[in-house]
Amino acid sequence: MSPIALSPFADLPGSRVDHQLGEAPSQTRWGRGVAALGILVCLVVVSTLAATLAHQLWLRVRDAQQERYLIQADWLVASAIDRAVYRIRENADYQGEVWEIPENELPGGLRGVVRTAIKQDGGKLRFLVLEVKILLNEKIVVSETRQVTLP
Repeated sequence: MSPIALSPFADLPGSRVDHQLGEAPSQTRWGRGVAALGILVCLVVVSTLAATLAHQLWLRVRDAQQERYLIQADWLVASAIDRAVYRIRENADYQGEVWEIPENELPGGLRGVVRTAIKQDGGKLRFLVLEVKILLNEKIVVSETRQVTLP
């Protein structure tokens, strides 16, 4: 008998490796799959939260912009009333006018159109009817009509 150099554990049960080189055991692959799935779920949750926050921010910006347009329309109404009262005092036959405010006079590229008209109800009561439009890039963003009783 010639001595053969064998590993002392070569013939013990379970000493053989049943998988190919580089292939992970099935439990490790399953663990990696669960981890990948967990990461994907976290990414979906974070992405959904980010999209919701971005949408809420966009809504708030849009609401603030609309509020700014309404405030500008209120200022135009107040100015149009003052202008019409001044014109009526200067000329008793004043019947109204169209007043256009160019873009360079209003902030944010806005343009304004104010129509004033004097109406009577058949008696002695006279009304000043105001129609105010605020335009941005030729698109109406605010349109208001108001009626004021004249003395």
